[in-house]
Amino acid sequence: MKRTWALWAGAALGVGALIPGAAQAQAPRAGGPFADVPMTHWAYDAVQQLAQRGIFTGYPDGTFGGRRALTRYEFAVALQRMLQEVQRQIAAIELKPGPVGPAGTEGPRGPVGPGGPPGPPGPSGVPPAELLELRRQQTLLRQDITALQRLAQEFSSELAMLGADVEQIKRNLQALTDRLTRVEQTIARMPKITGAVNIGFRADSVTGGRGIIDKGDAAPVLGLVDRDGRFLNANDSILKRVNAFYDIDLGVTANISDVATARLLLNAGNYLKGYLGNRISQVNPMIDGGAGGVSATPSFTVEDVVPYYLYIETPLKLGGVGTQLTVGKFGHQFTPYTLKMVDVDSYFYNDKTDLGDYPLTGGRVNFRALGVNFSAYAGVHQNDYAQLTSTAGFLAPGLYSPDLNRFQPQGSAGAIVGIGSTLLEQSAGVRATYVGKKFQVGGTYVRAAGSTSDVPGVSDLFRDLQVYGIDFNINPFRNIGISGAVTESQWNGTVREDNQFHIFGISESDRRAVDLRINVPIRKILLQGYYKHIGDGFDAPGSWGRIGNWINPRGIEGFGGTVNVPIGRRLILDLEGARFNYTAFHRFGAPSSRLIYARGGLRFPLTSRNSVDTGVEFVDYEPDGPGGVDRTERYYNLGFSHQFSPNLSMRVLYQFLDNSSRGALDFPGFDYKSNIIATQFQARF
Repeated sequence: MKRTWALWAGAALGVGALIPGAAQAQAPRAGGPFADVPMTHWAYDAVQQLAQRGIFTGYPDGTFGGRRALTRYEFAVALQRMLQEVQRQIAAIELKPGPVGPAGTEGPRGPVGPGGPPGPPGPSGVPPAELLELRRQQTLLRQDITALQRLAQEFSSELAMLGADVEQIKRNLQALTDRLTRVEQTIARMPKITGAVNIGFRADSVTGGRGIIDKGDAAPVLGLVDRDGRFLNANDSILKRVNAFYDIDLGVTANISDVATARLLLNAGNYLKGYLGNRISQVNPMIDGGAGGVSATPSFTVEDVVPYYLYIETPLKLGGVGTQLTVGKFGHQFTPYTLKMVDVDSYFYNDKTDLGDYPLTGGRVNFRALGVNFSAYAGVHQNDYAQLTSTAGFLAPGLYSPDLNRFQPQGSAGAIVGIGSTLLEQSAGVRATYVGKKFQVGGTYVRAAGSTSDVPGVSDLFRDLQVYGIDFNINPFRNIGISGAVTESQWNGTVREDNQFHIFGISESDRRAVDLRINVPIRKILLQGYYKHIGDGFDAPGSWGRIGNWINPRGIEGFGGTVNVPIGRRLILDLEGARFNYTAFHRFGAPSSRLIYARGGLRFPLTSRNSVDTGVEFVDYEPDGPGGVDRTERYYNLGFSHQFSPNLSMRVLYQFLDNSSRGALDFPGFDYKSNIIATQFQARF
């Protein structure tokens, strides 16, 4: 703790003469003028705590009296010895200079001295573990000084009789308190450094595909994709292609004033623009805005260091209302049906993509007025790793297309002729929430626009998307909860400012999403039933779920339910089932289909550090007539997790994928089986 004492030396130097020379009086005999102090007096606990810190080493006879009754004289002698011990420790620090420390505000960088309290850390900073120890010592020192002040006040008369200058003692203790306050303020301004390292490996193989799998070639095959729409290795050898990624986050938080905080999250690696960009579409606006797709053997060599977040937070008074202001590049989301980033990775976990925050550059205010909580933002989405888009749906189950229906307003002219993609370059929104005793209701409005076009000869295409909705959560009875969300969207736009976006017979119902749920606990079992209607013309930069490899499904309506059942002390069973009518493109005479969805999972903690997860997911499309979608998807998962330490973990996932197609879209690549192995190591600091 030499470095710790060196830092605290600046706080203690002003108390070099804490106790003037005191007369060493003899203790009076029993029955003298000093009354006994009751053993329930707070001074007993205070002296005991100071003794445990090493500040008090015993009474004049070398013993500590414990809980026996003491006279006020004996307490005064003990206090005098404590103050002398503090003086001795301070003197020892003064005689032995500490190591070179950070610059003080009043003096040059060098050994700790009377130049001033320690300043902010230098380029190397203070190691996180040592900074935590400094804060712990700071808290203990504050407690010790407070105890000494109370004891000096309580036994001031007795100290005076011993010949001590009580007023000088009080002044020195107050000076020490003031200096400690300045040290605490300096430490509070020291940047706090956190980080996360993710390293992953993935391998996959394919069998089936009706003879299209070539053992000697791993070229991408249309329709041969995993649950996220990424190309699979078109080879029956799982060792043919092993992909690796690494992702490093470094977070810095600094208190730049008493109320303002600056936050920075630096990211480097090949995960965001490498692994996540490896999708079937040539342009993946969900994560990677670059073109060119992915080769059969991607190298994932992107290693740019980017400020994923960089912003300042500070309270602000606006019209007499207290507001929390955020300015810079930050993450933001509202609700799943209005504004939330899609997680396009089922095989690895990463905070940046799994938490649902869209990174944007702009401003945000959070405030409360008239009993309602408000959050409003406005910003631009000018990055190439998490751009704002409308939806992540696809043309039909199993058929991915970047220019037909995916990322475009369904039912518009763009859905047929491929007018651009719906990259949204700027957006603004507001959300208001009222929380009552048994209910909560919220309203959200988001407006986003874009002007980028990939249509030859069209450079001034403008698209304007508006999304507005309400959501609620009601608890009419003790344990029963009812929640829901109703959301609508509206597209507007022009091409060269004279041709309106043409929408083919789209109705309000087509542009609406309704999600209603009821939760009913039965003992330890939690049951949930739900109803969903998501029109095939509904668009929003949200993330409202997935059915197999269908992200953000549209054109569905039906009922479903979930059940969570604890089995014994360790096992947890999680089940879900639903039946929907799939009616996409009904305006063009396309036949509807019945969609059956089921999944189940079982988690079993083997020990406090090891756990096993198993799961199965089943998706089946059954056509109501000729030409409809007839497709089945099956996913079988087996996972193992190990916690090396609180900050280091490992997860291994094996997935067996079985997809088949029997309808009009019966391409060879839609009928195949795949083995996928993904391993991830994660460290946090």
